[in-house]
This record gives sequence, C-alpha cells and structure tokens, in this order.
Amino acid sequence: MLNEKIPKSCLRASERGLGFKLIMNCNSCPPVIISCCPYVGSTYEVNRRFIFAMRLLGIGLVRETRFCGIMDLHGPIFQTTYDLIVNNIESSSDAVCKPILRRSVEEEKEKKMEATAWEDLEGPTKGLFQVTGHGGNENSILCR
Repeated sequence: MLNEKIPKSCLRASERGLGFKLIMNCNSCPPVIISCCPYVGSTYEVNRRFIFAMRLLGIGLVRETRFCGIMDLHGPIFQTTYDLIVNNIESSSDAVCKPILRRSVEEEKEKKMEATAWEDLEGPTKGLFQVTGHGGNENSILCR
C-alpha cells in the first residue's frame, strides 16, 4: 500500500531558462505538478533574480550563458526575454529612483530658501554688530 504512493516517475517539464516544473506520477493518484519557483509575467522569478544579480556584476547575456554552461545549468533565457527583464529592471529602478531624487531636490530647495530668508532679514548690516562703549559712544565692529 505504501509503495503505491511513491512516485513512479519524475519528469522535468516547462523549462524556461533556469526555471522549470516537475511532474510527479504515481499509480494511485493524478499527476502532481511542482513549480521550482513563482512564475511572474512571462518568465520564472529565478530568471529575473539571476539576470538582476549578473547585471549588478556587469555581466550580460553572453557571459550568463557561458556561466550556465560551465556550471552545467540549463541556458538562462533567450535574447527577447532577456531584453524584457532588463527593461523591467530599468523601469522599476526609475520608479524608485525618480521620487527619491525629486524629494531630495525639494529638500535642498527648502534649505536654500531658509538660508536666503535669513540673509534677507539681516539686510545691509550683515556682519556688523553694534557695541555700546563705556562713554555711551556707539561703535561698529565688522565681524567676518
């Protein structure tokens, strides 16, 4: 009875780059399909992660394919999928980077406006302090 539930065959299917599905077959139950990782958009997540990591290292598709060959892995992906993933990474980076840069520019403008406001308040006597002497004489001292 226990031997009936042990898979009789295990097939690798739906290979896309480094991602794949396993199909487990046994005598007494329907086939079970197991995905190696989530399938996002048009490719497996492992492909996106692999390309992102390699891009961080400055490695393109040709070297990624060579790396997979040396490591005896299935080839990463085709050029069209690679281009889609790289464009996705670029648009995601832009979506994060632009608001951050915009916010820092606004903060810098606010700091500049505050500094300018203080300069306007000081007016033409900027750098001059009025000091009252012993005899009631007022003297101006230039401070720099």
